[in-house]
Amino acid sequence: QACDAVDDSWKLDGAAQDVDLMYDIGRDLAFSARWPEWKTGSEFKAIRDKSAAVRK
Repeated sequence: QACDAVDDSWKLDGAAQDVDLMYDIGRDLAFSARWPEWKTGSEFKAIRDKSAAVRK
């Protein structure tokens, strides 16, 4: 059964670091001229490469 109890002894430093990291990655992607790419051999790479011309 789910429990909504919170314990003041919990250490959430790691979770806060995770959020900071995800924010930094998202910000870097949003303001970068580079697009993420699939690794060679990925089943999705060919599809992504076909749409490269329409991306700015």
